[in-house]
Amino acid sequence: MANEFLLAGQFKRFTRLHKRFMENFLKDYDITYEQYYYLIKMRDSPNCNQNYLCDFFNSKKSLISNTLRDLEDKEFINQVIDPDNRRSYIINITPKAEKVIKELRDIDKEWENNFYNFSKDSEEDIKKNLIDVYNKLDQMIK
Repeated sequence: MANEFLLAGQFKRFTRLHKRFMENFLKDYDITYEQYYYLIKMRDSPNCNQNYLCDFFNSKKSLISNTLRDLEDKEFINQVIDPDNRRSYIINITPKAEKVIKELRDIDKEWENNFYNFSKDSEEDIKKNLIDVYNKLDQMIK
């Protein structure tokens, strides 16, 4: 019964459902659900580095490092040594990744449209409320 889950449990259930939906398409691009979100974050944060991704995704360096290596092998990202810190790499997505992200975001939008179609509230209200709640909870734990 869905009512037995707390809010965090409900969000996890939505995430798992979304992951199942997206995995039907991600396999065609040879990337994982997690890699998809890493690519989006790197697209939105050009010239980022591994530490930035570790902080943002709250992930271990070894996990991020392995993911970046795999994405680089598949020619989705480029890594170059940071001239200001030779122990760090500046990371950017490639045109190949940009194309894949665009195609997958179009598919992802289909998921979102269905989500909003099933709701009583408008898309704008749902987004605004989720952002407001996130920001308040984020401030609470800082």
